[in-house]
Amino acid sequence: MAKFNLTPSDLGIDIIKDLNKLENDLPVMMEEMTQAGADVVLGNLVSTISNTPIAHLAGYMVKDKARDGRKFSGKATRIYVHGYIKTSGWSKGSVKSKQGIPVPYLYNIYDMGRSDIGKTRFWRRGWKMSKDGVAEAMLKIQEKYLPQDR
Repeated sequence: MAKFNLTPSDLGIDIIKDLNKLENDLPVMMEEMTQAGADVVLGNLVSTISNTPIAHLAGYMVKDKARDGRKFSGKATRIYVHGYIKTSGWSKGSVKSKQGIPVPYLYNIYDMGRSDIGKTRFWRRGWKMSKDGVAEAMLKIQEKYLPQDR
């Protein structure tokens, strides 16, 4: 029976360097991957909202880094809606604001519907359209960091 002994010097210094480089690049790679995925989702959300009566509010969608207490939070990316449409003393039911109409409130009305406004479901459609595109965008970033075959 044959014996096979493998030592780190037999493994090759190039492979060890590649693994160290990959380990050092991992945080940057993960952040770029989540940003690329968020770009795809944001683009799809903006395109689905363009067919609704609130198309002019697409600029209120924001993409940035998620901030919370977890260690991974610097790598996560969130997409959210914020802001107000300026009016004076606006109030509707329990939602009152001196700043104006909250844009997330309008997004919710047009997405979920109301008695006088039908459902448009632009928010959900935008996310569903993004399912394959997000994985594809993230894999492109991943390939940039993986070592090439020699």
